[in-house]
Amino acid sequence: MIYSKSTLSRCVGVLLTATLLAACGTQLPNLPSLSTSGAYQPGKIVWHDLVTPDLAASRVFYGKLFGWTFDEVTTGYVIVRNETRMIGGMARLDSGNRAGYWVPLMSVPDVDKAVNKTTSAAGQALLKPFDLPDRGRVALVRDPEGGVFGLIRTARGDPPDSPAALNEWLWHEIWSQNVEATERFYTSLAGFTVSRDKSQGTNYRLMTAGGRPRLAVADKPGDLPGNTWAVYVRVADVVAMTAKAESLGATVLMAPRPAVRNGSVAIITDPTGAGLVLQEWKQ
Repeated sequence: MIYSKSTLSRCVGVLLTATLLAACGTQLPNLPSLSTSGAYQPGKIVWHDLVTPDLAASRVFYGKLFGWTFDEVTTGYVIVRNETRMIGGMARLDSGNRAGYWVPLMSVPDVDKAVNKTTSAAGQALLKPFDLPDRGRVALVRDPEGGVFGLIRTARGDPPDSPAALNEWLWHEIWSQNVEATERFYTSLAGFTVSRDKSQGTNYRLMTAGGRPRLAVADKPGDLPGNTWAVYVRVADVVAMTAKAESLGATVLMAPRPAVRNGSVAIITDPTGAGLVLQEWKQ
């Protein structure tokens, strides 16, 4: 995510309380399978959950911004759809004065081994591995440099690769205070091969698995503490969508500007503080 320093600190404080997300987990019965492909793609981000202190407000914001619709699973959790495609979930976080947070879930061959690798590398298991019927085995961890994300071994296979449609997840980056250490850690989890993309900066590392770039590791901007996951949504017109997001209560942390990817990118936080990047992308 992309936050001011104070907002990020509040988010991390929430996620360190494992029982809080465990409570969310108990509200997620009979979640639909992510796929029936039977195939697995370690290193791929296969799901996103928004943990939010105001589920109703989050539904309104994302529904108006992206046209997303929602299937209520329980009073505290909804499935997010872009048109008919299931792309994520939202869970209510019952705690005062807390910011929202988008949590990406990475496919790994073995969740328990991945958690052990994380803790052995001085990371933390925020939520130990548990099973969700039809969804798979899941855990929540913090990497050794501070980035929070989920691990999953899906029950029936990972979703197949497909081009990102408008208003769907496009890309993921880990903004790191120690790019080399972060690269080594994530490579150990999912067997990434690493290459440098100097067009994006001298220290921009593409992490490839299954023949496809899955995410990137880059130097963190500014004075953000620790690692920060940045999640990207593809939009048709970044200027218009940034203005629309702001009109709906978002905070614009970086408006589109020519010096950054030719003006194709904006960084916002939603009304509950959850961050995301908007980007135009011609495929």
